[in-house]
Amino acid sequence: MSYNFPEKIELEITTKCTLFCHACARTLDPDEIVSKWKHGQLSLESINRALSTPGLSKVVLSGAFGDPIYHTEFPQVIKLIKSKNLRFHLDTNGSYRSKEWWQEVAESCTRGDTITFSVDGMPGKDLYRENSDWPSILTGIQTLIKYRHIHVVWKWIVWKYNQNDILEGYKLSRELGIKEFLVVQSGRAGLNKPEFQPTRDYDEIITELQNYRKSINETRS
Repeated sequence: MSYNFPEKIELEITTKCTLFCHACARTLDPDEIVSKWKHGQLSLESINRALSTPGLSKVVLSGAFGDPIYHTEFPQVIKLIKSKNLRFHLDTNGSYRSKEWWQEVAESCTRGDTITFSVDGMPGKDLYRENSDWPSILTGIQTLIKYRHIHVVWKWIVWKYNQNDILEGYKLSRELGIKEFLVVQSGRAGLNKPEFQPTRDYDEIITELQNYRKSINETRS
């Protein structure tokens, strides 16, 4: 019998997080913070077993219930991934880690690794990711972009409160040296606050951003 093993796996390595995102299960179920959300994380042994999957080439470190960077041994997780010659994609908000911490992570990275900062708004104006901290996010970005082989991304989920700031966000991403500015629609439902209500037409927003990018490229040429 033959088996088809995946080339890519997604790991949720911890339930720890510092944010209170408005549609997150952690926020919607606050009575379970201590028993369910606060302390859980995969052991390095468990992660190693998952990384031993035959034919594996890439690992996605995601954050549906926690932010991967709050795993207490996160730098060691990255070193373990790289010891197996695997590429990784990290999705994080990036708050509350130091320059030295990011340097340790960056020094283990190789070409093909991607680190995405999920920040939904201009500095200090991310209403969805409550309790995020722009100064420490900026520290992470500025540390990582010095390592040219790392693909740094700014991911911006469109909400009503930030829909008219997207061009400013893109401009800032260019000033910081970020390689990719990614605008996405929200898949979260059930938010009743006005600032999270349906936005302008998404295609209209993307077209506006594309036209702005095109105008910049034409000016430079």
